Amino acid sequence: GISTLVSQLNAIDPALLDMMSGSYKYGIFGFFAGWLFAGIGVMGQAHVMVRFMIIDHAENAKIAVWYYAGLVTILSVLCIAAALCARVLLPELASGDAELALPTLSSNFLPAILGGVFLAGLFSASISSADSQILSSSAALTRDLFSKYSDNVLWAKAGTFLIGLFALGIVLSG
Repeated sequence: GISTLVSQLNAIDPALLDMMSGSYKYGIFGFFAGWLFAGIGVMGQAHVMVRFMIIDHAENAKIAVWYYAGLVTILSVLCIAAALCARVLLPELASGDAELALPTLSSNFLPAILGGVFLAGLFSASISSADSQILSSSAALTRDLFSKYSDNVLWAKAGTFLIGLFALGIVLSG
């Protein structure tokens, strides 16, 4: 339960639950400011903006923004809760790769079929984001930087291929 989680987190490090300490200079206020500005930036990304472009009436845009803000808030709270649970359940990750927390939690605590579904969702979200960034970058290259060739389908495909190769190079160099 929550009280057991809180007591175990306090035993590990009391600063984990102190919203005014830790790596954030201004505590929870710094976290919130970063969350707010990152959220504003996300709404301007092409693959997210398309979802707002299909709104039929201006009044519905306000509703969509409230849905977005509400769901992102819920997601943020759940992510923090998962991280705190992982800190208690997987203490070995504190000195290792913390990015393995969700896959490790799913494989350790879910039945195999649900763990597989969770991992498939995790990978599909990552691939979808990467794909959208590659397509946005190739559109910027082929339509904005070299606009005189913007109607050439072969140039668009070559631009996407070049951006894909560039992204692959970044991944392989890491």
